[in-house]
Amino acid sequence: MALAGRFAKCVALRVLLGLSNSLLDYVCKKRLGDRRFRFRGIKSNCLPRRCQVPPHKLQLYELRFECRRIFPFACIVHSPLDSAVRSMASVFSGEINRHWEFLDSAGGRHVLSLIHDCVSGARACLLDYAELKDSAGTSNCLNLLFGAAKIAFEVKATGEWGKLEIRRSGILGYQYRCEVDGRAIRETTSKVNNQEHEFDVRIPSSVQACAYKGGDQPNVTWYLLRVRRLRDGACTEVHRRYTDFEMLHQQCDGMMKGHHLSDSLPPLPCKSPLLDRSDAAFIESRRAELQAYLRTLLRVPHVGGLDTTRAFLGLVGDLRERSFVVSGGAAGGGGAGFALTADVQGDGLSDPHGFLTVAQLLRGAPAGVAVGDMLLRVGGATIEGKSLLQVTERLEKMPQPYLVHLISAVRIERQQRQKDIIRQQQLLHKQQQLQQQQLQQQLQQQQLQQQYQPETYQPPVTHSGGQHGAMWMDSTISSDENGDWIGDAPLLVREKGQATYLKPPPSLPHLPLDIAQYQPPPKPLLQYQPPSRFPPPAQYIAQYIPPAPEAQYMPPVPEAVQPFSFPVQSLQPRAVAAPPVWLQSSVQRAEPAYGRNAVYETEDEDNPFA
Repeated sequence: MALAGRFAKCVALRVLLGLSNSLLDYVCKKRLGDRRFRFRGIKSNCLPRRCQVPPHKLQLYELRFECRRIFPFACIVHSPLDSAVRSMASVFSGEINRHWEFLDSAGGRHVLSLIHDCVSGARACLLDYAELKDSAGTSNCLNLLFGAAKIAFEVKATGEWGKLEIRRSGILGYQYRCEVDGRAIRETTSKVNNQEHEFDVRIPSSVQACAYKGGDQPNVTWYLLRVRRLRDGACTEVHRRYTDFEMLHQQCDGMMKGHHLSDSLPPLPCKSPLLDRSDAAFIESRRAELQAYLRTLLRVPHVGGLDTTRAFLGLVGDLRERSFVVSGGAAGGGGAGFALTADVQGDGLSDPHGFLTVAQLLRGAPAGVAVGDMLLRVGGATIEGKSLLQVTERLEKMPQPYLVHLISAVRIERQQRQKDIIRQQQLLHKQQQLQQQQLQQQLQQQQLQQQYQPETYQPPVTHSGGQHGAMWMDSTISSDENGDWIGDAPLLVREKGQATYLKPPPSLPHLPLDIAQYQPPPKPLLQYQPPSRFPPPAQYIAQYIPPAPEAQYMPPVPEAVQPFSFPVQSLQPRAVAAPPVWLQSSVQRAEPAYGRNAVYETEDEDNPFA
């Protein structure tokens, strides 16, 4: 009796603590947002009291009864990433579906699926759509009272191990967490919405065809779906019944339970058992309603990326499902227009679990069917586990019209290929234009740089007879006692508005210091014009004529003309009342007829020295 009373007290205290935990979790969620909490135990013999701490460091406690002692557990607030990997659900959610997508160490993609009934606790776990061994069981609130349910699984491709945990969240809630090789995996609906899974769906028409259910069934309404994937332009046409729309809605609702977007799912058009289902007006209104429902559903984030949705639309990765109406008139089994073949085992017998593929196209084959396509369903019923003989008999006995569903590889239409080619050509043309613009900019920069670069040395220009330009020197000349030039600054000679840098000769003989240091005046310089009757000299160098000193200096004339030399020769003027004038620069020309150092006298009025 004492043990029973102690056990009853433990259960009552546990229920009370669970209620307090749920209340604290609710308060924490309201104050701190969408965050979860992990508890660490601190052993104590007394109940904790609420501490005076800031709101962002609020400490909450969960009380656990063990060995007649109460252990407070301090709550540590983690980042939203830790909460994102934990999916939540309520006990009143009913049957839910959870999916985790992850990549193994080799880069392979895997999908872990959990089906859990929150009311009864029945569960099943699938890895890559194959049920895991020992994953079926029961995980309800009572079973999870004293611990979490853990389901271990192995990725056979790489040998990695993972586990799936189902825990209680409060009293009437569940929490799910998946780990693979020690790393937490985020649930599919908690990831960022993938915009690659966007579709354009239309339901243009409907058709009446037979549905196979093990016997003769009346014709039912099939709605034609024309689907186009926006990522690559892949298209397909599949037929779906209203029951297929119901199954899609249930699976999407189970996937989104516990998610903040669960209320965004549109309602499914309700059934009308009292109305005539074969009425044309009813079928047309139902078609419009289903089209609006499907378009609204695909606009909800994460819905287009679910495997259930992609399988319903008939486009899953590189595979495409297509359906055709068989109405007779074609050759082959049941008028399908093609012949089937089965996979063969090593002993030469057909594999009962293999696929049935199209081996040959016959007369009247539907458009779009190719050799190698796999048969998926006949009359809406799957053929999995059926042999070639059984499927052939079903095709022959099926009342027409009926539907045949095939799976093939995605083959982008020719128009889409042409669009892609045109788009690539446009991109190439734009790239070429950009390259040309870059080249033009580089040439312009080079031209600008060349404009601002210093001018190189150019030799003096040799003039033709009787024509020359105004030339003067724009820098000082200095020499030492021996007549050598001092400094290496170039002389700037201006000729007809053009500047030319001339390097002075290494030395000028017999130039005194006072004459070599020359300063040009700011006013225009005197130009020398030789008489027209004399032959034009080879080179003219006109210099400014300063006033002569009292003692006129007559420098000797060099024997030969040096290249780039500046000889000085005087001209003897007539005896006049004005003071004598000496000329620093003169015209030197070796003429044996007139002699050397001759003074030319002329009566030409144009000569200022005559």
